[in-house]
Amino acid sequence: MRWYVVQTLPHQELRAQHNLERQGYRVFCPKRLKTVRHARRTQTVLAPIFPGYLFVSLDVGRDRWRAISSTYGVARLICGDVMPTPVPEGVVETMMESADGRDVLQFVDDLKVGGRVRLLAGPFAEQLGILDGIDANGSIRVLLNIMNGTVPIRVSRDHAMPE
Repeated sequence: MRWYVVQTLPHQELRAQHNLERQGYRVFCPKRLKTVRHARRTQTVLAPIFPGYLFVSLDVGRDRWRAISSTYGVARLICGDVMPTPVPEGVVETMMESADGRDVLQFVDDLKVGGRVRLLAGPFAEQLGILDGIDANGSIRVLLNIMNGTVPIRVSRDHAMPE
């Protein structure tokens, strides 16, 4: 069994994942928390790390891999000349180990006090700051440079990643 890349139709990752799992395939779609702003409102949603792609586990000698390309939500299985091209060993497995139950990748292991971090969600999403402290209860303190001053904020550990 190896992992292969499936290209999905635009914004159809969840539909493709659901339909492939119904056919008995093992599927992995790594996600991240993303803040979406629309009409002066912010909302934190789950978004794919690789929009338009997901991973499927196959044994090309045993599984009916040609049926994947005709699945609702799937554009195609990424292939070489004739056969599907496998993902290098260990890449998907490493992502799966660092994901939680919702397949959200956790980037918190690389956070170091004094290091630069990018906020992923909340009202300060996509802002860069300096990590000031890490609490045992799952939150971090980040110093943001706002209007020529340094402002400390507290956010959840999974809302930041090292820069």
